[in-house]
Formats: sequence, structure tokens, C-alpha cells
Amino acid sequence: MIIYLDQNKWIDLARVRSGSPEGQKYQEVYQKIKEKVSTGEWKFPLSSVHYMEVFAIRDPVQRKNLIDTMLEIGGRFYIRPYLVLQLIELQKQIALKLDIPAPEHSPFSNSFCELLGIDPSQLKIEGGPITKLLSPNFDYAAYIENLPDPFSFMLSSGYKKEDLEKLSEIWQNSIAELEDLKAELSDLSDKDKLEKLLIKSFHSEIEHRLSHILNQIGVNATVIEEMIQDKERLVSILQLVPTLNLHNRLKLRHFKNKSKKTHRNDIKDFAFLASALPYVDIVIAEKLLVSYSKQEKIESEYNVKISNDLNFLLSL
Repeated sequence: MIIYLDQNKWIDLARVRSGSPEGQKYQEVYQKIKEKVSTGEWKFPLSSVHYMEVFAIRDPVQRKNLIDTMLEIGGRFYIRPYLVLQLIELQKQIALKLDIPAPEHSPFSNSFCELLGIDPSQLKIEGGPITKLLSPNFDYAAYIENLPDPFSFMLSSGYKKEDLEKLSEIWQNSIAELEDLKAELSDLSDKDKLEKLLIKSFHSEIEHRLSHILNQIGVNATVIEEMIQDKERLVSILQLVPTLNLHNRLKLRHFKNKSKKTHRNDIKDFAFLASALPYVDIVIAEKLLVSYSKQEKIESEYNVKISNDLNFLLSL
């Protein structure tokens, strides 16, 4: 059974591990998780979102405790990033439409490079993560992949103010774009909103990488041009790309929540949920995201259980 935990749930487990009074109510489920992990019955994938969130923790003691908790329970088992999964899924759908074979790709990996969505042969690091991740000065790829806990290694330099400032700027731009999009879609029907979002996502996130995924299945780009230009045909394919579809449906559900202003956590959470829901057995997330998912009837659609309470796992 594969169980995806929101970052706040990992923090709850880390509090148990550190003996914090705030973790007392999760003591029993923490012990059950450790037992199930030790027997191989449960697995807890880590994601690039977890990586970014841990990196943002200023307190080195808290950061280390959280990293150690993740490594103890999650180990070296990762879920690929949203942008990578959607390409894999789209490639599969195009192959099915053209009745040709497509390479098999697991949504999970034991490669830390693949956690970050980076080709290991291209991974260059000069010290701190994020801003220096692709520095050409030193090749750490093979070294990182052979480390027992690369997750910990990559976070060893800890909190870096300049990197967090860059990330903060990216989040603010993303929030502004999402709010503009909300206003742009306000007069459309739900069906038209989803179609427009799918097409916008395709052009902004996928189109420039389309030739790469087509080459992998031996398809010339000209073969697909008609498919792209035909709006209805394109939408019919994009609706079958789970992460892309779910990502946009969650955004639309968020737009309907008039009392909720967009926060950077919302943007990250939409991506992590869209990545996890089609591939895991259980998601434990914050209350609002659970509400959005249930309103979209995602549990029955993907045969996944969704809860906002870690102690839900005690009932299994």
C-alpha cells in the first residue's frame, strides 16, 4: 500500500519522533507506520515538494529531525514530479491514439535525480541546492545516486536566505498568474473553463517539450500537428492525462471558493495532489484539499482513500 503524506503530516510524525508534546496524539499511528514500513506492507513516497519545504526550514534542529523522520519512513522511494508525470502520461495517450507501443514508465523511482525531474547525466552541483543546482562546475550525479541518503545530503547546507527569496518571487508570480486566470475564466461555463485550462496548460507546460516525447515513441512531429490544431481532439487527449486533468480540476474547484485567497501552498498542493492521487492508495492532506478532492469525487474515480487525519491509518 502506497501512502502519500502532505508536508504537515510529516511534521506531525517528526514531532512524535522528537518527543514533542504536540506529537502525543500520533504516537500510536507512528508506531504502526514504522511496523508496516519494516515489513514492506506500506510505502511512503517523498516528493520534490517535500524537498522544497524542508529546505525552507530555518531551525537546523527541526530540519534535521524532519529529514531523519522522512528517511526513516520514506527511505529512498520517490514520486516523480508533476511536470514529468504529465509528459509520461501524454506520451502514453498519444501512442494509444496512434496504436503504437509506448515505453513503460513507473510514477515512482529510487533515483534522487528523478525526484527532481533532472536527467542524471545533466546534474551539476556547486554547493547549495536550488540556485546552484545546474552549475557546470562540478559533476555530482554518480556520487549522489550512490549515497545512502541523498535527500539528506542535498539539504545539508540548510536554509539559504537568497535561495528562499528567489523561490518566494516565483511563488508570488504564480499566485498573480492564478488570480488573473480566475478572472479570465469567470464568465465561462464549467466545461469551457476546464477545456480552456487544459489547452493553456498544454501550450505553457507541454508544447515546447512535445518533440522530445514524440521522438521516444518514434513519431514525427508533423504527424501530431493536426491533432494539436484540432481543439476538440486535443482536449479529448488532454482529459485522459490524469495529472494534467486533476491539476486543472483542483484549480477550478479552488476558484469556486470565493472566501479563499490563493496562497503559495495552494499552488504546491495542487501539483502534489495531481501527482499522487492517480497512483497511490491513500493520501493524507490538509482539510481544504481533502474537501476539494471529495467534491470532485476523485476517491471513486481513482480508487484512492483521502483523509486529513493521520490517525485514519489506524483503521486499516
